[in-house]
Amino acid sequence: MTTELALLDGRLPKLSWLDIAERKSGAIRLTPAEAQPEPRNLRRIKGEAQRRWGIAPLIDFLKEAVLRTRCLDAVTSVSGGGSLPADVWPNACCW
Repeated sequence: MTTELALLDGRLPKLSWLDIAERKSGAIRLTPAEAQPEPRNLRRIKGEAQRRWGIAPLIDFLKEAVLRTRCLDAVTSVSGGGSLPADVWPNACCW
């Protein structure tokens, strides 16, 4: 780990898209990345999702994925609160 962190420390100043300096707006500033081309099958996936379920907000898909996988169990809130009790999770899913 020490070796890898030393490599990272040596490479960070050479990255043209990264600027690290003390400033009130935040120490790390990234240059915006160029837009990437749309993945080849994305339109087909979107079309199939719309055909099956109609228009559904992406946040609903994300919420269902979070509820089903319980991935939030692995992270903690920075504010220390705002989580649902464990007994609510199984009942929160609408499927």
